Amino acid sequence: YRTGQTEFSFSEETRKRLRTYLVRGGTLILEATGGRPGFARSAYAELQKLFPDRPPYRLTLDHPLYHSYYDMKTINYRPAALRSGARNGVPSAIGIDIECRTAVFFFRYDLSCGWDNQLEKTRPICIGYDIPTARMLGANLMAYISSERNAAIPLSKALEYHDATPQKAGKFVIAQAIYHGIWKTRTSALNMLLNVFHEKTKVPVRFRREEVPLDSPKLFDSPMIFMTGHHAFSLTQAEVQNLRNFILRGGTLLAEACCGRHDFDINFRKAIRVMFPERTLKQVPLDHIIFNFPNKITEVSPSPALARSLKASSKIAPHLEAIEIDGRLAVIYSPYGLSCGWEMAQCPYGREIQSTDALALGVNILNYILLH
Repeated sequence: YRTGQTEFSFSEETRKRLRTYLVRGGTLILEATGGRPGFARSAYAELQKLFPDRPPYRLTLDHPLYHSYYDMKTINYRPAALRSGARNGVPSAIGIDIECRTAVFFFRYDLSCGWDNQLEKTRPICIGYDIPTARMLGANLMAYISSERNAAIPLSKALEYHDATPQKAGKFVIAQAIYHGIWKTRTSALNMLLNVFHEKTKVPVRFRREEVPLDSPKLFDSPMIFMTGHHAFSLTQAEVQNLRNFILRGGTLLAEACCGRHDFDINFRKAIRVMFPERTLKQVPLDHIIFNFPNKITEVSPSPALARSLKASSKIAPHLEAIEIDGRLAVIYSPYGLSCGWEMAQCPYGREIQSTDALALGVNILNYILLH
């Protein structure tokens, strides 16, 4: 936890140590005391330097920060913060994710005045959250960090993947989509799924992920592309057209809303409507082969968060949606998270399918794509 009022900077050695600490499950909290702009500017600049490949983003109201202990319906600020540009109801916390966990939190507006119960009349210049909001955020922050800390290093991180024949020939290569948005979530998920798929089917697979931009000609080098994310995004016209061509020429798009996040779900559906205005995503019936071979899947175990959101007391029916083109499922989409399960990770706030069933479903999906 670092707070302050004035400008600062980390040395490159400190950044290196922080990166190691955060990747190993630690959390960094930066708070601008009194909402002072000097500290805020420096903190945001350091966020950009800390993980250049993981851009900081605004935590929207569906983030667990606002629901992990108190279910916060809105955000309120002190008068000085409102005068400086904050708006009641609009969240302002900034984060950086590592896998599905937010490992860095930056609060541009002061929390500690509220934690200290400093009333407006005693601290009228405090540019921060009002007392109830600050206290709920503090409790939620601790609840989130405590829960995620135990789940920060999944079992899959202890495994090594070896590809004895690195050439592409005779191999089933999966590309992961790079798009205009935060596209990188579970970095070992595909490796783990491919390993289980190989054990189940004996089909040779390539363990290294192929990361391919959606607007790249290299998209056509793979039979399928995997797309995942947590956040809102918007595809460029070039990305939409290239992905549409890929699918119409026989490629398959497999997508999931990682952790079952609503922002990704909403924006993925919008992107598909733009891409295929003449078609719609439809739920795949349970008698479809994708649920029956090589694993017969009639029910799956939801994570506690998904069970609560669905008001389910036990297992649920598997749920996939798809767009069918020329008799095959050309777009396959899960609105619930699969990749945390593939990676054998525990995501306390994820709306997802638990590991055994997620892997079984993933194997069936890959097998279907390979045969169609």
